Amino acid sequence: MMKALEQIERLITMNSLIKAHKTGSPDQFSKRMNISRRQLFSYMEFFREFGVELEYSKSLNSYYYSNGHELNISFNMEKVPASRFNYLQAIRGLKAKGCFNPLKDESLQ
Repeated sequence: MMKALEQIERLITMNSLIKAHKTGSPDQFSKRMNISRRQLFSYMEFFREFGVELEYSKSLNSYYYSNGHELNISFNMEKVPASRFNYLQAIRGLKAKGCFNPLKDESLQ
């Protein structure tokens, strides 16, 4: 669980630095993020899979989103009361069995 949170935090930080044009060079960026250059380029490829283009500007000394798109990355975590959790688990079980699809259930329309 902590690994997932670390990765989400890293994606949010990287996205903020790219938006602010404050990444520095690839070496500086990877050091700042405490990852290897190879990992940095893997994360950038992950960003590109969402349809954003990243380019490096020597004059800015930063990566930037170059095709008019940016990412909006957020994360929300909240404590769910046990009664609601049990209800959600029951719905997930029904959906997994193909017994419940709220998008096709006419009683919900």
